[in-house]
Amino acid sequence: MTSWLLERARERGIRLEPAAATELAARVGAFVKEGDVDRRGMARLASLELDKLGHYRGSEPVRVEDVRALVAEAIPTSTWAALDAVAERRVRGSATRPGALVLLDRLVEETPPPLLIAQLHRRLRELVEVKAALDAGATAAGLVRQLKLKPYRAQRLAEQAARWSLGELEAALEALLALDLRFKNVPPATERQRRLAVALWLLDAVAPRGGSTTGRGVSAGSRGSAVGEFGA
Repeated sequence: MTSWLLERARERGIRLEPAAATELAARVGAFVKEGDVDRRGMARLASLELDKLGHYRGSEPVRVEDVRALVAEAIPTSTWAALDAVAERRVRGSATRPGALVLLDRLVEETPPPLLIAQLHRRLRELVEVKAALDAGATAAGLVRQLKLKPYRAQRLAEQAARWSLGELEAALEALLALDLRFKNVPPATERQRRLAVALWLLDAVAPRGGSTTGRGVSAGSRGSAVGEFGA
């Protein structure tokens, strides 16, 4: 998408800087590679946004700052991407690789709470099984036979499980159960309350402490800023 945008900009006489092209591609969702996303209309949206930027800057170069100021994020929803972000404990992410705070935000809007909880529970249970097997001496290749997984899937789960301790995974599952009960309260939680609850679960039970891959939780300051990032 980045190269395509640069070529379209040249054709239209728009001075689009490479970094700005990358930022624009990220904002329309071009870097979400999972196969379950809806890519219809992505190129058209990018083309429209490019025209808007060119009109705004005229003969001046379009910079990253212009893209961030004028182009809203339209990252498509991907259940696979969100579950992978949780499993990798990648809560914040980056412009080209969104984290769980952003990806789960979209799922909360579009997915019934019971289904969302079930999907998260299934991935964490897989990680518990894989982590227990690895701690007992199994190899990623051995998981294929032991847990009846495809080789690529076994390798991915082994890499993700290595970011957790078994105790952390069990604690995350317990916190997920509490989250499920909160969703089932009467009266039911509003969408805003569900989004906030999921964000707090990510920060308290998924995010590594201090950037490590084995600790739990985050500092109070980063916890508050990340909740704001989630959009609660």
